[in-house]
Amino acid sequence: MAEQLIFSLPSFFFFLFFFLPLFFYLFIIAAEIIQAASLLKRHALAAPFIKAFEAQEKGQTTDLMTIQYRDQEAIYVQSQKDRVTVFFSISFKDETDVVFGKVFLQVSNALFFEFSF
Repeated sequence: MAEQLIFSLPSFFFFLFFFLPLFFYLFIIAAEIIQAASLLKRHALAAPFIKAFEAQEKGQTTDLMTIQYRDQEAIYVQSQKDRVTVFFSISFKDETDVVFGKVFLQVSNALFFEFSF
């Protein structure tokens, strides 16, 4: 089993490795494992939101939780007694992306947004 342990590649925190011949023999279980693995990123990103909404339902507050999504991009989630606040911090590197970002925010009728560069 130790020979199947693989360390993550550079710039990756982890990756999943599946021994496919084993899946062939365990087809039913393999489908469940593949389904669970495909939802791993969704569950990891959803955890702070779930925590914030559960706290808000109980009338509690949470500290500001940070989801470091990409380099220079993050999502911040915080629960307050009467609302859950979500901040998106996005860095546009291309001038065209800046224009698209401005138009998107204007069209989306966001409750509050601040655009700076």
